[in-house]
Amino acid sequence: MNTEKKTSKLEEYHQGARPFMPNDDHDETIAPYDKWTAFKEWYQASGRECFKLAFKEVSKKSIPENKSNEWLITTGLPISNDDYEKKANDINFYRVNAFWFLEEIDDIIKKYSLPPEYCTLEMAYAQVISFISQLILYSDYMLNICARKFSEYPKYRIDINPEVHVHDLYSTARFIIYGSFAHNNNPDVSISIIRQALEIRIRRAFGINYKIDQSGNKIPISLSEIIAAMEPYKDDIEMKIDFVSLKKINSWANAYLHSGVKRFIWMPSRILNHISGFILGGDPAPGFHITMNSGIVMRRDTFVSIKEKIKENIGDKYQLEDEDMDKCYIVLT
Repeated sequence: MNTEKKTSKLEEYHQGARPFMPNDDHDETIAPYDKWTAFKEWYQASGRECFKLAFKEVSKKSIPENKSNEWLITTGLPISNDDYEKKANDINFYRVNAFWFLEEIDDIIKKYSLPPEYCTLEMAYAQVISFISQLILYSDYMLNICARKFSEYPKYRIDINPEVHVHDLYSTARFIIYGSFAHNNNPDVSISIIRQALEIRIRRAFGINYKIDQSGNKIPISLSEIIAAMEPYKDDIEMKIDFVSLKKINSWANAYLHSGVKRFIWMPSRILNHISGFILGGDPAPGFHITMNSGIVMRRDTFVSIKEKIKENIGDKYQLEDEDMDKCYIVLT
């Protein structure tokens, strides 16, 4: 009689993924392209399916399919530390993030599956593998959390400090300035850039610069103030992102910007992918064969009403400094 205990899917995934996690035992003689090839073969042959089975084992739930972006962002993106504390006990929060993890890996494989003659792009593949190793580590970390919360306590424990160290901010700033030779990159820091991109996109759509007080001081109008003025007219605005998601993403980015607390490492890349059409435009729109302003479309009277709402909200003590509507980065019908 065979009394050998069956290996859990959680343990199977942990053992299969370990060679691709960050550690000091990696063989540095293996070329980055070969590491990439080994990862891709493991993931496509067994890793992806093993993760899905491990998630179902520890959470008692399957990874969601065919859910709207609004549901995914509302359910899976914490907009404050208090919101995270609530979501951390909701299995749907982890279901969304399991979906995002697989979606991110699938996208990377689709983008970087180049012919063997590209194997000389060592620095590019070294960076891809570095990011993948973090994604795999966080996927194992999330499974570990689910096992502790929703099923039996796992044989091993993984904990990751959610606070961004100032060294990460410094090294990523160097990476942005100097490129690959700065060596270090921390994907979570991109949340700050996502936040800035959202603000500039919306601010330029309405041509809003400052509010000027009675002494002539120019005071920036916050993105939250502009969004509040848009809300009564949200059904009259056509955007490449739903209004609820816009608010959630702004709050999520603000929470990171002010607290430096990060969550799962695939969140920034999935959100960046989600807002790409809103930020970049580049599609047909009324009156245009193609335009970079296509992310936001509305009637002229709606535009005027939103501007008036902003003036009403800032009060009589301030004067709004803004651009003429025809100079704004928006499609008006």
